[in-house]
Amino acid sequence: MPTRRVREVVWEPPSPHYLMEKARKGWTLVALEWEREMDAEEARSLGLVCDVPFGLRVATNSLTLEENPEERVILMEMLGLLVKDDVRFSMVAQALNDKGFKTREGKPWTQSAVFEMLPRLVDVAPNILPTEEWEALKQRL
Repeated sequence: MPTRRVREVVWEPPSPHYLMEKARKGWTLVALEWEREMDAEEARSLGLVCDVPFGLRVATNSLTLEENPEERVILMEMLGLLVKDDVRFSMVAQALNDKGFKTREGKPWTQSAVFEMLPRLVDVAPNILPTEEWEALKQRL
């Protein structure tokens, strides 16, 4: 006879009453699945690669990457400052810090951290900037 499985997303542990009600209806508990976010050090200790490009994150299916909206805002802010205002890296870092943005490690932005983002900015700029602004930025970088 075929088996039906149902995955329920929960916000708190199920009550004993809930479990008994499901069992009364013929369901059998076959697994519990737990999750929590890991910091980079813990992930490295488990042998997991943590080199997800800035602006992306691992999707809930754990197989693909998806846009990270908070980091995307930071990338757009950097691009706007570099393309439209043509400011120094130190000024970009200051502007990001003034707006309360932090690096992935939770630290304030520095001139070096902004500079290290250049390869990533080159990757995402064609998708964010209009063509003429992207061409102008490529010439300067």
